Amino acid sequence: MDTWPFNRSGRDPSQQVWRLTSAGHAYVIKSGLAQSRIADIVAEHEAAPQVGFDPTDIEDARERIAATIVARRGQDQFRKRLLALYQRRCAITGTAAEEVLEAAHIIPYQGTKTNHPSNGLLLRADIHTLFDLGLVAVDTRSMTILVSSRLQPTEYSQYAGRLLALPTKREDWPSTEALDSHRETFS
Repeated sequence: MDTWPFNRSGRDPSQQVWRLTSAGHAYVIKSGLAQSRIADIVAEHEAAPQVGFDPTDIEDARERIAATIVARRGQDQFRKRLLALYQRRCAITGTAAEEVLEAAHIIPYQGTKTNHPSNGLLLRADIHTLFDLGLVAVDTRSMTILVSSRLQPTEYSQYAGRLLALPTKREDWPSTEALDSHRETFS
């Protein structure tokens, strides 16, 4: 396995797990290394000669690629607060299925201070991922949704220009400074 230049010391050889720093995560996302590596692993597996299946001779041959999970203190309360403020609906899609709604940090979690409701949006899980990747953002001048041109040929393009749903009270709205800072990652 080749080493990734941003994280040589982050590998746990016994588990084949890579720990990614936030800088490393951004590098992986921008360079497409994770997708490329996963595609290589799948191709290697598919190219291997297939022998009959023997359920008594199974070993875990999966390669593990993961990021360290950071315990997010207060995440439960943060989500509950955003569910109430956004009337249990995604701020972008309007989805009301609570099971897929997540409390998204605008400025990434860095401790309990970042669990402030003004640093959060209630987003559907897939939209949350796109938001974190900088493929969806908010134009604070009009409080409308920006969708990356990379998503134009997908179903996500329908959200471009849509008004962001906001909490009833102005003091509960997301921070425009935080949204502007997030928009700097927009691609």
